[in-house]
This record gives sequence, structure tokens and C-alpha cells, in this order.
Amino acid sequence: MLAAAERAGAVLRVPEDEGDIILLPGADHDALRVLNGLPQPFTPGQAADALSTDRRVAVALLRHLDRLGLTERRRAGR
Repeated sequence: MLAAAERAGAVLRVPEDEGDIILLPGADHDALRVLNGLPQPFTPGQAADALSTDRRVAVALLRHLDRLGLTERRRAGR
């Protein structure tokens, strides 16, 4: 059912080593708007705080945004 919901655009599945993160559609772009307001570069911990989520979800979301080319991982942050 989850795969069907993803194909229909009803959920956003973000792959994570310990199990996929399931978010509402567009959550990645909403997060990007929040992250754009942070001092650059920012750390995963700062992203988690800004997004009001835990570090596991923030890191998975940051990796997703990196894969889309919307963020860039740097040694000192994103």
C-alpha cells in the first residue's frame, strides 16, 4: 500500500538505512524553505532544530535534498 501511495503522490518516501522515512508530499520543499533561512552553512543538528524534528529525520531529509541537488554537503555543514 505504501508503494501505491508513493506512486500516487500521497506520500514522500525518504530512504534511510534504518527504515524509510514517510513524509507528506512537498515536505522536502517546505523543509528547504526553512533551511534557506538558516545561517549558511548549517549543521544537521541546526537543521533538526529548525525543522522541529529529530536528527535521524533531519539527516535523511538532508541526504534526500542532496540527491535532488537542492543542498550541498560540505565538511563544515550544508
